[in-house]
Amino acid sequence: MKRSRTLLVLAVVLAAAAAQLVGTERAYAPLTPTFTDALAKPTGVRSDPVAWGDYNSAPVIAFSASDYSIGEDGRQATITITRNGQTAVPNSVEFATASGTATEGSDYRAVSQTVSFVGGEAQETVAVPIIDDAKHEANETVLLKLSSPSAGAVLGSPRTATLTIVDNDPLSIAGKIVSCKLSKKIFRRSLAAKVRLTCSFNPRSKLLDFALSIKRRARWSAVSSGRKTGLFASYTLTAKQLFGRRPVRRGSYRLRLSAEANSRTLGFRVT
Repeated sequence: MKRSRTLLVLAVVLAAAAAQLVGTERAYAPLTPTFTDALAKPTGVRSDPVAWGDYNSAPVIAFSASDYSIGEDGRQATITITRNGQTAVPNSVEFATASGTATEGSDYRAVSQTVSFVGGEAQETVAVPIIDDAKHEANETVLLKLSSPSAGAVLGSPRTATLTIVDNDPLSIAGKIVSCKLSKKIFRRSLAAKVRLTCSFNPRSKLLDFALSIKRRARWSAVSSGRKTGLFASYTLTAKQLFGRRPVRRGSYRLRLSAEANSRTLGFRVT
């Protein structure tokens, strides 16, 4: 009888110990996250348009592209600078231009400034003034650079970029004299106002220079000279106009005519 009671007490003690052991294992069992837990928004984090994983990351400032372009007549190029990651607080970055193949002062105007982002702002723009000239030239480049982000922010990629200025001026082709003719090569002084000189050009010329000389014994002496400007396929002058304010005298004359690309020489005689 005594032995049976001892065995009963032992059984009760062992059962209690086993129950305590099971409770301890449950208390210290690792938590296994569920699919629902993965989708749950962390508590204590403010709502922000940036993805939750990036909310607490450093702001990343960079150009929106590595290449920009603008026509020469576009007046100013707009350069976009972006900010990703944490956007709730203000940040700033330094922006500067430098000459590539473009020349500052004749192709563009230099820009060096601080670009500031207010809280919640994801992008800012900078204007680079462009100078439109009348000279035909190859497309030219301006170098762009970001530097010195404010405390807490970092530079992303691209942090340098290229602005291409696309030329808008046509290729200038030098005008060339195709023919020059006097309506008469020998004429009296009284007919000088009626005798005509006609010159034709191809391509069209922007100028016509002339120089008139008279032969005195074995030498040529200058009589008059002049320049006509414009853009013409042909040009007509009278013999009287060639003399200008000088009197028309008898003698042998030499007339040299020049366009942009070539020259011609004519001779005539006044009786």
